[in-house]
Amino acid sequence: MLLEKSNLARGAKGQAVLLSGDAGIGKSRLVQVLIEKLDTAPHEVICLQCSPYHSNSALFPIVQNLSRMAAFRPGRS
Repeated sequence: MLLEKSNLARGAKGQAVLLSGDAGIGKSRLVQVLIEKLDTAPHEVICLQCSPYHSNSALFPIVQNLSRMAAFRPGRS
């Protein structure tokens, strides 16, 4: 299913996949195998993970990633 979604995304048909589950069931391994399979195709991997320290902020990983990409620095306007 992940490879199918990847093929659709490459065909300009936007896709999103939520991979969730209990700790230790192999989510990270599944993503690692997918990345290895995509190695020959042009792609960009953005891996965001939640943290128990920010459980009240569902968008924290996304906000942090966007801040890093935009090179935002605390205290700068």
